[in-house]
Formats: sequence, structure tokens, C-alpha cells
Amino acid sequence: MVSIRVKSSLTSLIYERIFSTNAIPAELTTANLTEVDANRIQTAIPNIHAIWALPAQALISLSCITRLIGFRAVLLACSVLLFASPITHYQTTKLHRGLLRLMKEKDNRINLTEEILMQIRAIKLHARQDLFSDRLNSARSKELGVLASLAHHQASVFGILGAIPELMTAVAFFSVFAIHGRLDAQIIFPTLGYWSILKSSLPGISNLMPDLFACIVSFGRIKEFLTDVEDNTTMAAIKTTDSPGIFVDNASFGFDKPLISGITLDLASPCVVTLSGTSGSGKSSMLQGLMGFLKPLDGHVLTLGRIAYVPQVPWLMGGTLRENIVFGRPFQPLLYTSVIRACALDVDIARFPQGDEKAIGGVGMTLSGGQMSRISIARALYSQADIYLLDGPLAALDTRVKAHIMKHVFGPQGLLVGAITIVVTGQPQLIQMARHNCTIENGQFRLTSRIVDESVDKFDETLCTLEPTSLEDVSSIETFPSDAVSEAEAGTDSDDKLGSNAAAYRTWLGMAQPIGWVIVAGLIFIGRLTSGYSTYLLKLLAKDSGDTAMWDLVGFTIVGLVQSVCNVLFFLVAFKLCLIPVAEKIHARLSSSVIHSPMSYFNTTPLGTILNLFTNDISKIDGTLTSSFIGLLLVGSNLLLVIVVLLTPSPLALAFLVPLGLVYFGLNSRYLTTARQLRMMELSTRSPIINTIQTAQSAYQSIIIYGQRNNFVRAHYDAVNDNVRMMTLASTLEVWLLLRLDLIGSIVQVLSAVSMIWMNVDSTQLGFVMNYAMQITAMLQAIVRFATNMDLDIISLRRIQKQSNPARQGPKAFLAPSPSWPDQGAIAFTEFSASYGEAPCLSDIAVSISPGQKVAVVGRTGSGKSSLVLALLGMLEALTGKIEIDGVDISQIEPDILRSRISLVPQDPPMFSGTLRSNLDPGGTLDDECLRQAIKRSNLEEILSTSGDVLDFPIERKGNNLSRGQLQLLAITRAILQGNKILILDEATSAMDNETESILHTLLMTELKQCTILAVVHHLERISDYDQVLVLDAGKVVGFGSPDALKQSNPVFAQLSAGAMGRED
Repeated sequence: MVSIRVKSSLTSLIYERIFSTNAIPAELTTANLTEVDANRIQTAIPNIHAIWALPAQALISLSCITRLIGFRAVLLACSVLLFASPITHYQTTKLHRGLLRLMKEKDNRINLTEEILMQIRAIKLHARQDLFSDRLNSARSKELGVLASLAHHQASVFGILGAIPELMTAVAFFSVFAIHGRLDAQIIFPTLGYWSILKSSLPGISNLMPDLFACIVSFGRIKEFLTDVEDNTTMAAIKTTDSPGIFVDNASFGFDKPLISGITLDLASPCVVTLSGTSGSGKSSMLQGLMGFLKPLDGHVLTLGRIAYVPQVPWLMGGTLRENIVFGRPFQPLLYTSVIRACALDVDIARFPQGDEKAIGGVGMTLSGGQMSRISIARALYSQADIYLLDGPLAALDTRVKAHIMKHVFGPQGLLVGAITIVVTGQPQLIQMARHNCTIENGQFRLTSRIVDESVDKFDETLCTLEPTSLEDVSSIETFPSDAVSEAEAGTDSDDKLGSNAAAYRTWLGMAQPIGWVIVAGLIFIGRLTSGYSTYLLKLLAKDSGDTAMWDLVGFTIVGLVQSVCNVLFFLVAFKLCLIPVAEKIHARLSSSVIHSPMSYFNTTPLGTILNLFTNDISKIDGTLTSSFIGLLLVGSNLLLVIVVLLTPSPLALAFLVPLGLVYFGLNSRYLTTARQLRMMELSTRSPIINTIQTAQSAYQSIIIYGQRNNFVRAHYDAVNDNVRMMTLASTLEVWLLLRLDLIGSIVQVLSAVSMIWMNVDSTQLGFVMNYAMQITAMLQAIVRFATNMDLDIISLRRIQKQSNPARQGPKAFLAPSPSWPDQGAIAFTEFSASYGEAPCLSDIAVSISPGQKVAVVGRTGSGKSSLVLALLGMLEALTGKIEIDGVDISQIEPDILRSRISLVPQDPPMFSGTLRSNLDPGGTLDDECLRQAIKRSNLEEILSTSGDVLDFPIERKGNNLSRGQLQLLAITRAILQGNKILILDEATSAMDNETESILHTLLMTELKQCTILAVVHHLERISDYDQVLVLDAGKVVGFGSPDALKQSNPVFAQLSAGAMGRED
């Protein structure tokens, strides 16, 4: 019970540490800390008393042996320990270091797994499933390589500590024989009994050492995470008060060096303040500083009042749309209605069949970037804070929605009237509305104040009025249509759904090299044969004398050493040829299956549930399942030897062994049935814990700022308590079984002794048999423990098998395009119609795009822009018509091949931790000079401002150390390097400043001039840069032509253009 309480306490401490406001948490794998490190500590704690008990047991055994054979013989026997100590110390030191390396490699693998899962949509759209599956398997191979090295050291320790008792026994008996000239049964078998206790103590210590070292390593990692807290004396002071305000006195913000300097603000009354600057200039860092998440390098910062924060990348928690907006506060219908109307969410809610009870959030969320941004804004408005900090909230919105929000949120009659608002934006109209305009140029902060005439309404009502739109275009190009997998199918696992344990065992054992199991079986047989023969030689020794007795002792020593060698070889072969290859194959199947799963799997399965497969379940296969299997083979073979020894002199022992065996198996069967159900329930209660931790790590700033820390901590405690209940029941059930096994073992020992006395067995034979009979209780307990652990841990394999064998559609025959396809880039839609459900989202699209043309796709919200792009990427099947690229029907091309031949730059480009080189060229197929030339042409080197090799510029997870504008430019550079003839841009300039946007358009006109470009455009200021404009409305083409021609002839495009011109004015 203590171990359960310790694990739950550590898990909760790790969770609460994430919310430390003293520093942004480091990118540590908290899932690894809670699911691997905390588990290792839990496993080690029940054996913690063995640290003193086993040595004490060994010393007591030695004292008893001393009384039997004398001090000199024991002293000579203990000299073996003196010679073995340096070797043991060396191997244990290596073992400890290896465990540190193993945990580091495990961290790397799980970090990569998290990154892949969080960006799985982008990976699929870029057709990089195989690439990242290989990358993940490579990380796994490194981890297993360290595990294989550990197996060598562990086998060495196991062999040495197993050989020491054999050598000590031989030396002791040689000494007694040399001193007294004989050995009789009265000395041999009592001494052998005590040596058996000593033999169990030393291997027990060897078995304990890996767990103990793992516990120490894990405890150190958790301690480092919990105590790595920065001094908060220089953090911004944030206080709740009736007189809100932001007061900054000559402050500078940055990390290693100042990024922004000279910040002075005195905001004591309600106003709108805009903040603008080039990409990467430090706008987001300034907001972080005002909230207290980034300490000022100098100066003073004081923030008074309740804060609401809209991050640059919107965060949604798992739950309903309403829960994301209300966010733990009391529901107020009038306020809620006004907020969703101001954010134009009433139109979206009307389209959703579930209304505002639509489930959103998670890795597979099905919302567009604009919808996510508006929900984030709505959450801030609903909080009714004193201060609002909004980081680029309008970047993902189209013209009409943006105008609507600027009027109803930021305007003179908007919901932010009466609050201090700082908004990061480059929108001219919003900048004109603001009382203060802040700019960051070359790291220097500049404030410009102006008088705002709030009596004048500057908004065009035709732009601010939104009409209900069709249901179909509710997703961005990063969203996938629903696949044929229901939520029920992706729910919790039941024992029936997972299949049988027998099938899982067959699969697990069948993955290993067959020769490996043959060798393992042979080594076990030789080991047990030598074990029995060595004791038999001692029986002969009690009868023999002189030279014969001496040769018996020599034989006993040689056989004991052979047994130790067999044990070491067994350990190595079992790991190298069987268990490690199996672990590698299981992970490879799991990673490939998950990464290639349909998006419906990610839509309906929480991230924590998927990650649990890669952390807890894989850890079970690597750890307790493997070690339990090895232990079961060794102890099981020993038990068979004991039964043979018992039956040889006394066949009547069958009279009590059979019924006791039936009782044993009956108890074990009853126990396993219940224990298996408890393990299923325990596993199901772990995923919510991982979900709460993942949520906290990805959104700790929003949770703290909105004052929801206590609510999230409470939810985490509830999840932990559910898990603790299941573990407590399982532990109680184990105690129930062990008490009954102790009783069975004691009965076997008593009845064995009685049966042999009744049969007048001689004392030599009696000592020989009882030496083995005394081990039965410990063996039964060990067998049940190992078998139970295997039976329960094999559930992890069954869960992985279920995911590794998902229901998939039958194979479809595809055409094999030439390696250069498409070599022209011509696109033709021929009467193309498609749908997500019943109603078509695209109707009779008939458009031909010539090679090299730059086409902008425009339209109101829900007009079908994203659906058109999804169709071109093969994400929507045609109801009628077809899409052709260079004359080839794309429905005949394998989807991953199609997507690999089309370059895509989404609004939020996928980036992975590594370097600029690894992100520009994920496949590693280009040389450095080619990469440097592309970086130079896109001006990335100057923008990143790195002093070293630009290719080695570090990229953090999801590109967190870069601004969104820099990420978009990096994605454009990556698209140039791909060299595809077709490029899709999804509002790729939404977060760019004017200078960076100019660089992009220069690239489009130069580096990509031979490329056919299809750009989903919300901002029409640069629409004249495009050759053609495709205007969509309600899923139909209502205009296609040059920008100038459409302005004159197309009312829909003319209205959209008017909105853009209005913003410029």
C-alpha cells in the first residue's frame, strides 16, 4: 500500500510542478516521469526492506554455518567474496550508468512520439507517415541497444552472484575435508540448507540491484524535475485589485540576452493598445513578460487586475464547445449569448448538429484555425477580465469575420469597452482604432499615443453582417473527413475486444528467432540437470571417503560452475535472440499502425490513451513481462526438479501432491480471473491521468491566467484516486493469494518429511530431499508472482495488438505514376462534386489551371475553399466528376504518393525538435550547400540571426522558439526544396509582417515561378500578385479570372476586395 501511495503522490507532485509560475517548464517528458519513473519507484518500494533483510539473512546463515563447520572453513569460504567484490563493483557501476543512458533514450523516444501524435494531421497531409515511423523506430532501436548492453552487465552480475555461493560451498567443504578428513550427512545437509538460504540471498541481491538502481535513477530524475525552479524575485508582480493597470518601467525581456528593450507603459484606464513588429521581434515574449511567465532582465513590471489571454496558437481542451468558452466559470446565458454573437460563433453553432455541445479538442480535432481562434477569443471575453492580452487573434480569420469581430469586440460598442486591451496585430483598421500603438523595431520598444474619436463608427455594415453558411466547409485543410470508425469502437477496451491471452502469448513467443528458444530450453535443461547432480554428489560425498570423496567435491565444484555459466548464457540468449527482437518488432508494428491509422482514430481517441500504449504498455513488455518470463522459466524448471526429487524416494508423495496441486491451480485460476479484470480497470484509469498531464503541459499558461488551476488539479486528483482504488484492490487480492500459498507450501514440507520417515528413508536421502522441499513455499510464491505478472502484463500486448491490427478497407488497385509526375502542374476539375456527409460541399466544379499559374482561392466563410484543397489532396472522394493533374485522374493515384508530389504550406506549419537542417530536409536527401542556397534566397539566415552554422540552428518542439511568421517562411523554404510542380498555400502569410510577406511574394515570383500555386487567401491586399482568382460561394464556382476583370464583373469578389481596400484606407 505504501508503494501505491508513493506513486500517486509523485504523480500529483509532477502534475503540480507543471503549474509553477516561476519558469516555463522545460520540455521534459512528464508522461515518462509518471508512467515509467514513478512505476519503477512503486516496483522497488515493496522490496526496500530487502536492502537490509537479505544481507542480514546472509550473515545469520553464515553464523549458523560457522557453528557447523568451524570458523576457519567459513573464513576461507568468505575469501571468495573478497576476490569477487571488484568485479561485482565494476559491473554494478556499469549497470547504474547504463540505466541512466536507457532513461535518456526512452525520453528521446517518448518525446518524439508526443511530437508525432500532436502533429499527426500535418504528417498525413505531407505523406510523411513512413518517414516518421522510421524515425520513431530508429529511436526505439537506440533504446533497445542500450537495453541489450544492460543485459550483458546484468547477466554478469547475475552469474557472479550465482557462482559465489557455489564456490563458497565448495571451498567450505574442501576446508572441512582437509581439516577433519571426512564429511558426513549430519554436516553436509544442514550446512547445505544454510548455504541454500545464502544462495537465495545473493541472487536475491542481484535481482534487487537493477530495481534498486532503476529506482535511484528514476527518483533522481523526478527530483531534478521537481526542484528545478527558478528564483521568482524578479518576476512580474500580478495582483488582483479594484484598480487594474499595467505599469512597466524601462524593462527588457529576453532569454539569454535582451530581445526587447526600453519598454515603458502606464496603462491605468480602459483602452485598446496595438503591438506590432517584424516576425521574431519579441511581441509574444512581451506578453509573456506582462503575465509573469518571462522575467524582465532589468526594469520593473507590475500588472494589476484579472487577466485574460488569447495565445497565438489557440488551445482547446477536450470537452464541448460550451465548456471551452465557459472554462470552469458559472454559466450565464445572457453573457454567453452576447459573447458567441460577438465572436461570430452563433453561425458555426447553428451548423453543428450537436450545437454548442459539439465535442472538440484533442489531437484529431475537426475545427478550422479560424474557429479555434474565435473560441479562444470567446473564452477570454466570457471571463470578464480587467486586462486582455491577445496574441495575433485575427490572423486566421477571413475578411468578413474579421470585420465583424473588430466591430463587436474591439469597436466603440464592443465587449472590450471598459477593459485594458493589448492586441498583437498588423491590421491597419485596428491600429487606427487604438489609443496607443506600440512597435518593436530592432529590439527597441516605441509607443505612439493618439486621440481616438469613439463617436465615429468606422465599420462597413455589409462586412460586419454575417449570413448563415453551408455546413460543409467547417474544416481547414488540416482537417480530415470522418472515417468509418465510430466513437464506440474507439472507446475503452474490454477483455472480449482484446482477444485471448493464449493468442497473445503465441504471437509474443512466435516473434522471436526459433533457434533462440531451442537454445534457451537446452540451457535450462542443462542448468537444472547440473543443479540436481551437484546435490546428488553431496549425497555421495556423505557416504564416500578418501580419494573418492575428494573427487566428489571436485565434481561438485565443476558442476556448480557449469550451472552458473548456463544461467548467464540463458540470460544473454533469452535477451539477445528472443526478448529484444520481440520488443523491437512489437514497437515497429505499433508505431506503423498508429501513424497510418485513419484520422477518425485520432478524432475519437484521447492523446493520453494513445500515448499510454507507447509508455506504460511498451514499458511493461520491456520490463516486468520480460523479467517475469525469465523468472518463470528458471523457477518453474526448479519446481519440476523438486517434484522429481520428492517422488524418487517416495512415490506415495503423489497422494498429497496431486490434491494440493489441484487446490493450488484452483486458487490461482480464481485469482487470475479477478486480477485480470482489475488490471483492465487499472489500465483504463491510467489514460485520464496522462490526459490531465498532457493538458496541463500544453496549456499551463491559460489555465493559470484564467484561475482554473485548482479545478484542473482537482480533476487530476480524481483521476489519480480512481487509479489508486484499482491498484489497492489488486494489492489486497495478491495478499489473499499469498497467505494461501504459504499454507500449501508448509503442508507439502510437513507431509514430505512424514512420508519419508514412514518409509524409513535413511538420513542421507532424507537430508537430500528436505533440502529441496524447504524451497517449495518460496518457489510457489515466485511462480504465482511471475505467472500473474505475465498474465496481467500480456494485456498490454493485447492492447497493442488490437491497435496494430485495425479494421482497414480492402486494398485498392492504383496506377503507378512516373517518378517525374507531375512534370507540368496542370490541374483540371471536371464537373467535380464531393461531400462530407449527405449534402455536397462542392458542386459541379469545372476549372482548368494552366501549368505555372498562380491562383488565389477566395470566398466567404463556408464557401468551400478548404474543401477544394482537401479534394485536390485526395481527402474527399468524388460524388461526380473528377480531378486531373497533368491528365491523370488523382483518384487512381495512391493517396500518399499524390500528397508527396504536392507541396503544402498550412497556416500552422509542422515543426519538430531538432535543427533547421532536419526540418528543411526531413528525409536527409539534400546536401548542405543546397540547403544553404535555399536559406539565403529566402532570407532565413538574416531573420534567424544566428552566429553559428545556420543549418545547426536549434528548433524546439513545434517550433516554439520561432514566431509564426518565421515558421511560415521556413515552411515556404521547405516547399522550394521539395521541387514539386504544385504548391498549396493555406493563408501562409497570416502571421507575417509586411517585410516578411514581401519576401514570400518575391519567392513566389522567382523561385516558384515555374510552379502551379493554389493559395487559399483571406487577406486580399496582394491579390493582384496572382494570375487568376477562383471565387467560391456555397461550394460552387461563381467566378474565375484575373483580379482586375473580376473586380469589375463579379459582385462577390468586388465586395471582398472592397473590405480589403477598406482596411488599407
